[in-house]
Amino acid sequence: MSKFLINTIHEIIRNSSCISIVLVLLLMSSNGITQIVSTQDSVRVSSAPAQTGEDVKDSIHTPKSPRKAMLYSALFPGMGQLYNGKKFKALVFFCTEFGLMSNSIYLNQKYVSSTNELDRDFYLNNRNLSTWYLIGAVLFSSIDAFVDAHLSDFDESSDLSLRVNPVQRGNGLMLNVAVNF
Repeated sequence: MSKFLINTIHEIIRNSSCISIVLVLLLMSSNGITQIVSTQDSVRVSSAPAQTGEDVKDSIHTPKSPRKAMLYSALFPGMGQLYNGKKFKALVFFCTEFGLMSNSIYLNQKYVSSTNELDRDFYLNNRNLSTWYLIGAVLFSSIDAFVDAHLSDFDESSDLSLRVNPVQRGNGLMLNVAVNF
């Protein structure tokens, strides 16, 4: 019975990347469904006194520490993205790193238990490749968290626009370009 249980767990770990993809798709579809079904007004009017410009700035945004975000992301998959408030990115990085880690462990166990030299080479090469991918994913996740934290106080005003207006002067045509930021 225990051998059957161990084999079943190995199959689940091996297929964990498929499970991760299914979870991400379910999360995306359920988020879309809740947006379609939810028709209530989300704006609430409060009777609190009006805030000054500085109060509004402080209450809307608190700057993030890039070092802390990078450290969180390096220590636990997706934690730096959660710190920055990017939940979907956190889920993607968590699933990617978990899938690669479990794949490396599975391939290592197959490498240790195999007796055929050709199989051992196959498992060893794929385990090493999976480990390199994992290292790359962790580095990418850490860099992403660092950059996101640096850009957390970037002004994303709604008036970032480019206007091009043709102007006719005499016999010629000119273009008037205006950039708002």
